[in-house]
Amino acid sequence: MDEVGKADAELSPLEAIRLACHAGLVRLEQPSYQRILSILLHRCEFFSDINPLDMQEKIGNECFDEMLNVFTLAQEQQLLREDLSPEIATRLMQSMLGGLFHDWLRNPDAFSIRERGGELIDTSIRMMHR
Repeated sequence: MDEVGKADAELSPLEAIRLACHAGLVRLEQPSYQRILSILLHRCEFFSDINPLDMQEKIGNECFDEMLNVFTLAQEQQLLREDLSPEIATRLMQSMLGGLFHDWLRNPDAFSIRERGGELIDTSIRMMHR
């Protein structure tokens, strides 16, 4: 989110989330990032002082908090649908992305995460917009 926000302070909060998610998908198609995501999501091996489940929880909470801040800003700017709270918008986005990552990691050759994910992100943001 920081990269997108710094690039253009004029972006609406919803557009900032959309662009940040798209940028993340581009990264995930790089083999090194794909391996890291696969290890974080699917391997639960404990190494001395590293607990992958704790790492997943920490990363998930950090992502949730960052998105919640942006969706709250969108609500304050009256960009978010009236019947959608920032908390629910955040959970919807996080759940959609988590499912997308899981499906893609099972078989990365089945589809382009950038293309399919881009469609899902764009549609989700459109549905959340007032």
